[in-house]
Amino acid sequence: ERNIYRCLECNLAMPISEKQNHIEQIHTPKTCEACKQTMPPLMLEIHQCPKKPALCEYCNAYIPSDMLQEHKEQCGSRTEVCPECSKYVKLRDFNSHLVDHSGRNLIQEEYIPQEGLLSRDHFSKPSEDIGSDEDERRLREAIMKSLEEH
Repeated sequence: ERNIYRCLECNLAMPISEKQNHIEQIHTPKTCEACKQTMPPLMLEIHQCPKKPALCEYCNAYIPSDMLQEHKEQCGSRTEVCPECSKYVKLRDFNSHLVDHSGRNLIQEEYIPQEGLLSRDHFSKPSEDIGSDEDERRLREAIMKSLEEH
């Protein structure tokens, strides 16, 4: 029993050589980097931080979680020019707008503007259900041409 330590806080028995590590990892309060709240390490692991950065699907920026909804409402209201019809379309409506041109989904991922331009990665591969329909081919070509011009 001389080489065994029983934690005074949680009553866990362990080799005395693990005492310091146990206290630091289990009982020493840690600070959430986002909200600066201090709590025990086990609480920090399940902490649902309102300030934790979350990714905006429209601008690809990290925004504090508690501000993300408001940010997305404003950010999604920005417009980009559609490469097919040259109309200005809100970012939040851009994917469905592109689908409306062909009746089928031509993109595999969500549209995320990069430096105000359409990202080549999002339009380089049509989805598998695309046939050889002339409208679909023209739309793909228009999108790729628009990307190459930028």
